[in-house]
Amino acid sequence: MEHEKIIDKIKKCLALSNSDNPHEAAAALRQAQKLMQMHGMSELDVQLSDVQELKAKASTVDTVNWEVMLANLIADAFGCHILSSSENYLTQKLQLRRQRFYHFVGIAPAADIAQYAFEVLTEQCAKARRRHIGAQRKNCTTKTKTARGDAFAEGYVYGLQNLIQKFANPESSKQLIAHYMNEKYPNLKQGHAKDRTKGKNISHNDYYAGKTEAKNAQLHQAVGSKKPQGLLS
Repeated sequence: MEHEKIIDKIKKCLALSNSDNPHEAAAALRQAQKLMQMHGMSELDVQLSDVQELKAKASTVDTVNWEVMLANLIADAFGCHILSSSENYLTQKLQLRRQRFYHFVGIAPAADIAQYAFEVLTEQCAKARRRHIGAQRKNCTTKTKTARGDAFAEGYVYGLQNLIQKFANPESSKQLIAHYMNEKYPNLKQGHAKDRTKGKNISHNDYYAGKTEAKNAQLHQAVGSKKPQGLLS
């Protein structure tokens, strides 16, 4: 029997163990305990099966402030832990490239929705940022345009706070996620985002332009999409 099927059967037995019928409840609990013993599983193992880790592509290779802010905003809203990684891959022309990802670790289905929200909002923010950069004067240096684009994006992320409905995360879920992180990532290192606006020729107008543009952001489910939207406002 596949691991997932075993877990599913144990969960059903544990659910039945809460039955009002004492005989049915006792039989279901014995069956759950028997299955766990047969397959070397504990109740914690069963509970941990509810923890998901889903990753979403970043728009940049570097960990930049605005995208880290967005990932943290979404992770906090859906009670997820966030981490970042990068992977090398070969293009069709056999060129080595690097891709950054943000991982959302949470209790199903919150992690799935967090991944979806990040992908949708990152794309919208990145497009708006490119438009803002494109509107800059031609005599601006590339670094100045990048800095102004980042300031715009940071304002955009701040403006998204009212779009995402915060999900109440019980203490038991936090403990499960913490246990998962300690087990899977015992040597996780603290990362640092790159601030490309520091010391550059930017103004508050860039930030507030992004904050204003965020009012046009949408998290509606696309036609044909299988992503759930029950936790989105």
